[in-house]
Amino acid sequence: MVQPANPYAAPTARVDEGQSDQDEAPDLWNPEAGGAWSLLLSVAFGAWITLQNWKALGEEKQIATSRVWFIVSVIVVALVILLPMGRLLGFPYLIIWYFAQNRPQIKYVKERFDGDYPRRPWLKVLLLAFLLIIVCSMAVGFVSVFMGRH
Repeated sequence: MVQPANPYAAPTARVDEGQSDQDEAPDLWNPEAGGAWSLLLSVAFGAWITLQNWKALGEEKQIATSRVWFIVSVIVVALVILLPMGRLLGFPYLIIWYFAQNRPQIKYVKERFDGDYPRRPWLKVLLLAFLLIIVCSMAVGFVSVFMGRH
């Protein structure tokens, strides 16, 4: 015979043996891959990926810091393109960004989700990045041709 529930007992909560809601992983781009793509596509691309991941994770302090890194990265990329001596900035800045911004996110994601999180697809963002590089390259080419004729 089943005993009736005690009406005077403290309430109980059903707890699942999985992750709690606060530890549920959002869709993220793999931060390790984002750092690797930065070698080919620019540090600004990697900084943008890192920023979007922090937004998905809801880490307000990291979002603010990452936003600054993204803006500075765009400026550095512009200097690399526009100034002859700017090329000296590119690789050292990439290394600094990687260790200051990308690597901490890699560590955070590994510690928090143990590598088990939904992955955002790369195809669309990579195609857009390549398209942007082509458009910017064409614009720089046109400007240099027109400036060279005057």
